[in-house]
Amino acid sequence: MNPFNVVGPPEKMLGAVVIRLREKHQLTLREMSKQLGISPSFLNLIENGERCPKKEFAFKLAKAMGETPVEQQQIENEILLGIVLYHFPGALVFLNTQGEKLNSQAREVIRNDIESQKRDIKSLSLELQLPTENYLREVLLGESPITRQQIYELAKKMNVPPQKYLLHAGYIPYEALSILNDSPSLINSLLSSPTVPSKKR
Repeated sequence: MNPFNVVGPPEKMLGAVVIRLREKHQLTLREMSKQLGISPSFLNLIENGERCPKKEFAFKLAKAMGETPVEQQQIENEILLGIVLYHFPGALVFLNTQGEKLNSQAREVIRNDIESQKRDIKSLSLELQLPTENYLREVLLGESPITRQQIYELAKKMNVPPQKYLLHAGYIPYEALSILNDSPSLINSLLSSPTVPSKKR
């Protein structure tokens, strides 16, 4: 279950949130568009899922529609997520519970960081609660899968922006990267508790 309770096609979420807010405040397209400084026709395209605004739209909408700081933050997160989903519908299944084997580029980037920081692979495996102390070594050899959550946690342990590893692994397209990079609370919301691949038999 995703934390935003998105229903329907993920790429249509942005428009659904905007419609919900407009109807809640009993505004016409023209009235809301005036508050946001955009044209009614562009707002209509957003609501219909035919256009995607820039991330600044989320900040303007939150300020205009949120009655409290908490509500403004909630609206901002919903709209930012909607923009991410427009470009990257797969964000709601950001965690692949089965795990995947990393591509060679991601493996090389992570290996280089581990070597430059002189980190111990066995210790990292234990800290990440991987199935065995050699599991991370197997991941970096392309022999074992790793979940996206575990890659995220590995980056945090290494004091590396998680987006670096997730992008090299091909999990985040460039269209969504800047939003996720500027909104750490949003990427945290997309991630649930880690699911560790089962031990080999």
